[in-house]
Amino acid sequence: MVLDENAKKICLRTLSRTLSEVKNFFSAPPFSPPHGKQMSVENGEIMGSSQSSICKMFPNSVYTWPGSTSPIFHYQIPLNVEVCRPTWTKAALRGSRQFERIAEHCDDKLKYIPLTFMLGFFVTIVVDRWRSIFQNMGWIENLALTVTSLLRGDSKEAILYRRTIIRYAVLCQVLVFRDVSMRVRRRFPNMESLVVAGFLHENELLDLENIKLIYNKYWAPISWSLTLCMKAYKEGLFETLPAVINVQTEIKNFRASLAQLCNYDWVPIPIAYPQVVFLAVRVYFLICIVSRQFIISIDAKNKSVIDLYVPFMTMLQFTFFVGWMK
Repeated sequence: MVLDENAKKICLRTLSRTLSEVKNFFSAPPFSPPHGKQMSVENGEIMGSSQSSICKMFPNSVYTWPGSTSPIFHYQIPLNVEVCRPTWTKAALRGSRQFERIAEHCDDKLKYIPLTFMLGFFVTIVVDRWRSIFQNMGWIENLALTVTSLLRGDSKEAILYRRTIIRYAVLCQVLVFRDVSMRVRRRFPNMESLVVAGFLHENELLDLENIKLIYNKYWAPISWSLTLCMKAYKEGLFETLPAVINVQTEIKNFRASLAQLCNYDWVPIPIAYPQVVFLAVRVYFLICIVSRQFIISIDAKNKSVIDLYVPFMTMLQFTFFVGWMK
């Protein structure tokens, strides 16, 4: 089967129009809600927006969100289709039976790549780490409520004890975040900035600097807060010893959450596994360029029912798998 010049022109024109529509669809200006209107995803409703606004907002939001799948639509899918075009055009124009056998073989052996299993396992690891990081960011409210309920009194000493214990815990959190978050590091570039912000007093900064350690000093404020609890108990600000132990347990749990963040920062996912997953996805769709060709020979056992100019189903699969990977 040989296509004439008109068929080739139609083929190229259809492909060009499809790529242009895909690009224009995801090149709309960013969505910005009107002043005074709030956006809520609860129960799938958007306050102050009509149904048509939702349909217009979705592609705009996907395109402008950092880390979204919009780059896939913007250049990866058109590039994949453009690479695929000369391959299937060559096969269609020449009617190469040998090429069709290669495509059939690649399509049959494509299941040897366990792409779904590899991606599922990889995404599970990444999502579990993200969930654990979020849960262990250190929520000071639990500790603050415990200290407020157990360290009683309206005297200046009691108020000062409560504030200082919480301040030491937050200071520990800031010290950890300075090493795991670039935004916190930019906000507090040095220890003097902590003094200016009120997390640390100058005499406490001297005490912290006098600790001669080659390791990080995250946990020094935690030690100070535990010592303050015992001092407050001796002064009668805690009614019972179990109350002191309860507060100290909350402090240690707070420290354990921050230690978990440090562990995730120090020990990332082994680099070999992301490399294998990314390579598997790229190789899979590289093989698809050959294996997903339309078979047009009359005597072929797996002859295609319809000869489409654009591989829509492969484009959808590429979108889902590459978006899942990213």
